[in-house]
Amino acid sequence: MSKRLALMLTILSLATAIPRAAQAQAPAAAEPQTYTFVIQRTIPRSQWAEWETFNEQKYRPVLEKLMADGLIVSWGMFTTLVHVDGYPTHGSWIEAADLASIYKALAELDKLPSPTHRDYLLHSQLRHARPASGTNGYLWVNNTHLQPGKGGQYRGLYERFVKPLLDELVGNGAMVLYAMQNETIHTEDPSQIFDVYFFAGPEGQDKLYAALGDMEKKNTFFSDALDATEVGPPHRDYLARVTRYAVK
Repeated sequence: MSKRLALMLTILSLATAIPRAAQAQAPAAAEPQTYTFVIQRTIPRSQWAEWETFNEQKYRPVLEKLMADGLIVSWGMFTTLVHVDGYPTHGSWIEAADLASIYKALAELDKLPSPTHRDYLLHSQLRHARPASGTNGYLWVNNTHLQPGKGGQYRGLYERFVKPLLDELVGNGAMVLYAMQNETIHTEDPSQIFDVYFFAGPEGQDKLYAALGDMEKKNTFFSDALDATEVGPPHRDYLARVTRYAVK
């Protein structure tokens, strides 16, 4: 083989190998950012049954239509499990790909009677979900305040050590959705971050706790590194039972 021909074949092989290598090294595309509108309500204990019947008969059909029309990508109705005096007892959420869809959905929900409520408008930094619908889900929200300039460190620890566990739980069906969210419209301290975990049933949270425990045994520095990003007290939790839900 001539030197010229050998050189041409070498150049050709490199040219075809580079795209393959670049493709192999390309990171997986992140899920698109979504917006979530959360409505929390405080219903007197004597009216819980009445409110839950109203939700099922009047509120749920509107949410189902909003999803069928393509305005929202998830919705849910929930009741608080761990009650604190003066805090909400019930709530609901809608999630959409953009703010315009959130506003259009709210215009439909505003046609229904609504007791006094407290709202959040959130956007996702990280999110992963699987299609699901049903009853008897469980929602756990971890509300953390981060130190100035520590958001990147917190997210880095989350993505490296926690996200793989969550992806596995979504994959095996124990979890429906997880998200790391911030307020889009700041109604409280803007340093807040909301880590959302939504399980398909009561066993899901046990599986997450077990996975986190195993991870922390293997990475003994993780808890201290995470605590170093947070403002004390470290966080506040919210736990609810999701009576009806659907996720695309």
